[in-house]
Amino acid sequence: MLDDLHAPVRAVLQTWADGFRNRNGNFVQDFQRQFDPQFWELYLFAAFKDFRFDIAQPDPAPDFLLGTPYGPISVEAAITNHPKDGIPAHRGDALLKELRHRTAADIVDLATLRLCHVLQKKSAKFLKDYQQLAGVAERPFVLAVAPFDQPSAWSQNIEAITRVLYGFRLKRQPDGSVLEITETEVAKSETSTVPVGVFMDDRYKGISALIYSNTATMGKVRALSDDPRPWIFKALRYSEGGQTPSEIVASKTEYKESLLDGLYVFHNPYALRPLDNRTFFGREVNQYFYDRPSASFSTDVSDGHLVQRICTLGIPREILSYS
Repeated sequence: MLDDLHAPVRAVLQTWADGFRNRNGNFVQDFQRQFDPQFWELYLFAAFKDFRFDIAQPDPAPDFLLGTPYGPISVEAAITNHPKDGIPAHRGDALLKELRHRTAADIVDLATLRLCHVLQKKSAKFLKDYQQLAGVAERPFVLAVAPFDQPSAWSQNIEAITRVLYGFRLKRQPDGSVLEITETEVAKSETSTVPVGVFMDDRYKGISALIYSNTATMGKVRALSDDPRPWIFKALRYSEGGQTPSEIVASKTEYKESLLDGLYVFHNPYALRPLDNRTFFGREVNQYFYDRPSASFSTDVSDGHLVQRICTLGIPREILSYS
């Protein structure tokens, strides 16, 4: 990213970072060493600016205290990273041969376990520390999570997060139909399991909602940048009422994506302090709700919402050589 070729990317990141507070003085160093957690914080900061929320970054926690038209909320940012013996998200190209055996189900299974780990950890932290902090106890507490748990983590879409929060997953049948499977636990090993459906009772009632995006990656930065190089974007988007996403393949000059595209909010029906449904309403944000009296799900999903996106640098035909 320090190369002159990436100046347009750095320009986008700089706009995200404008006004960001380096609370402990270590952000720049952490950005160099870790990157993903700091990148996610910058994206959230940019998104909250886009909503025109009043933003405070208290020391030591949580990451954001927000003033919104529908009341104040607190937000703690987190990512899912790779397990101790796993492959980091950024090693996909180097280990491509080792990754070819993975199926979509394998990716979702690992993502499910990593999300469970983060929610358990952050819920415990809320109960022990966060709820004692000024400005947190009396307002909705929102956890914001992005997946960086493995190469191609973006391809999990929302399959793992809906499995973890609401205990259901969709399985496509050979005839093309989709079967909804309800689960209460998933296997962690041959001898242990991990509970899922954690928003279907009050075990995580301290967490009011969860913000999530599998598309807040460097691909988004490139989509928003003025990079003149021949990037090719491949994306999946749902049309309003559609059951199957449509594929889009477009050049950089033709492809359109906004900052908030691909952002989700999942509401906790058992929250002690519910997040007002209007807080993120009316934009590209996609919201998911579960109504306890009717035992039914509903969504507030924008037309054409972004499901996933990848981008690759196109090679002009005239410089290709053939043997």
